[in-house]
Amino acid sequence: YVTEIISQIKEIISYLPETSVIQLLDSCQKSSEFSLGLSICSIWKRNNKDLANKTALDAIKFLTQLYDFDQAYSLLPEIEDSNEKLLYELNILQHQGKDDLAAEKIQQLLANPLLEKNKFFYIILRNSAHLCSYKEAKENLEECIKFFNNHGTLFERATIYNNISVIQIWHGVETYSEAKNNLKKSISLHQSIQSNEIFEPYCNLSVLHFMEGKYTDAIRYANLALEELPHRLEMDVIILNINQMIFEVALGETDLNALCK
Repeated sequence: YVTEIISQIKEIISYLPETSVIQLLDSCQKSSEFSLGLSICSIWKRNNKDLANKTALDAIKFLTQLYDFDQAYSLLPEIEDSNEKLLYELNILQHQGKDDLAAEKIQQLLANPLLEKNKFFYIILRNSAHLCSYKEAKENLEECIKFFNNHGTLFERATIYNNISVIQIWHGVETYSEAKNNLKKSISLHQSIQSNEIFEPYCNLSVLHFMEGKYTDAIRYANLALEELPHRLEMDVIILNINQMIFEVALGETDLNALCK
């Protein structure tokens, strides 16, 4: 399917202005057409050498979402140092299980006296919450909310509320209520823009219900997450299916011995 599309639009892409290509790549990102986006990056790079830095950034995003972390990491030297580059580098390192190295780079960033607090800095804070203590993570995420309320999109605000809920779920029962309120905010914002990223707060709400012993509700939200989740995100599909089986075993709908055979 992707090969067919590329063969049809290859010549057109070569002559599109930069703004149109950026919009096209953004559409691929939002529709989870990662292979198509990567192919467009390749065509655009061959025909526009002066935009190699921008092309490499997009290619890294698509490769990461296709779980090709080694190839994504290999493109980093092509990119000038910036908060945006560090954001993608940290994402790759964490997918590779190199949390210690990622945490070290974040501390170096925060210790930089010339630190530029732009959008990508706050996304780094959002994505690194699990590498901090609960208190520090909550303070960082609250700072992110303030920034994105003034400078961000509804989608970005939705992701922050979701991430705050995650640390509140794992902090313990005393913050379950706050987590639920933040998940409701995240879901509402995703619904308002018809974003399929709503699968993330649905997934986390299912986990919260499971932790509360509400197994029927846990299954319900796991199903909602699977309905919204783009199936190209294979790793997330596997995780959600495993969660769903755990919930069904807890509810007595599935026999654990049968699953193990």
